[in-house]
Amino acid sequence: MNDLLNPDPKAQIKIQHDPKAGGTVLSGAKEQVVMNPAQVVALLQGGEAYRHVSSTEMNDKSSRAHTLFKLIVESKAVKNASG
Repeated sequence: MNDLLNPDPKAQIKIQHDPKAGGTVLSGAKEQVVMNPAQVVALLQGGEAYRHVSSTEMNDKSSRAHTLFKLIVESKAVKNASG
């Protein structure tokens, strides 16, 4: 398993079951805070550059990999200037 946001080949990602955390947990993967959709797209495009693809008899660009990402949306009230 490779972290497409962290191309360091020494980076180790582990999948573990943790009942306290609510099930399956992925540890060792890079987390990135983004503030807008454009930043999300840029991360996805950057990660895409590290995917390994090669040609097969049926497809010029075939990948045996699947890309997963987790998106957590947080929001908070913004105080306006009037008070």
